[in-house]
Amino acid sequence: MHEEFQTELNDISRGLNVDKGKADYKKFSYTTYPLLHNEALYVLDLKDNKVIYQRGIKDLLGYEEEEFDYDTPFNIVHPDDLPVVRKVLMSTLEFSQKHGITTDSTFRISCRYKKKDGSYIKVQRTSGVCRLNSNRTLRSHYSVVQDISYLGLSNAVRWYWDSPTADLSGYRKFIDVSPVDLFSKRELEVFELLKNGLDSKTIAETLGLSYHTIIGYRKNMLHKTSCRNTFELLQMFEMGSLYNTD
Repeated sequence: MHEEFQTELNDISRGLNVDKGKADYKKFSYTTYPLLHNEALYVLDLKDNKVIYQRGIKDLLGYEEEEFDYDTPFNIVHPDDLPVVRKVLMSTLEFSQKHGITTDSTFRISCRYKKKDGSYIKVQRTSGVCRLNSNRTLRSHYSVVQDISYLGLSNAVRWYWDSPTADLSGYRKFIDVSPVDLFSKRELEVFELLKNGLDSKTIAETLGLSYHTIIGYRKNMLHKTSCRNTFELLQMFEMGSLYNTD
């Protein structure tokens, strides 16, 4: 992870003001939380930048306790997923900084995690408030990581922000992920022409490139978005739901 991004992420997280949630909300007890066989749990302390608790990490991901540190949850994200994961995390924190969060807010994101043996699994990470400072800013947060590879989902990054008091429609607009976030300048040109209904041969003639070059760009765009075909690629962006599920 880039040091600049890590620093910015920490600064925003530490400054989050947390309001009380529902009256019947019970504080998350990470030491007694019942984990399933395909789950692991860890708690990050924002003040000291360290993992203060972990359980099931070795069984799920293969890392020894001393190997799974404060940076590990970000460093093991698949390189193809990382740009979107970073944008979503930063945008969610920035939105929360402006609008606040409650103790019963939870954030879910699915992406690929690298295991110690080098293989990747699809996981869903559910995170929430753990401890607060005396001024009710966020001190630590928990994450429950579940292996969802068995579902056979695509590799697309998806997320959901469950905050009872948040304006979710405003959140979706704020966090919008567009082709600009994923594609190169040339890929964007190809994408726009695909939206206009042009085939690869016509796109090649329009851009003054070879047919095989256009095919390469199209394959790369499908790879970046984990889409199976061009129709799925165009549909997902048109619906505004390429990465967001709710």
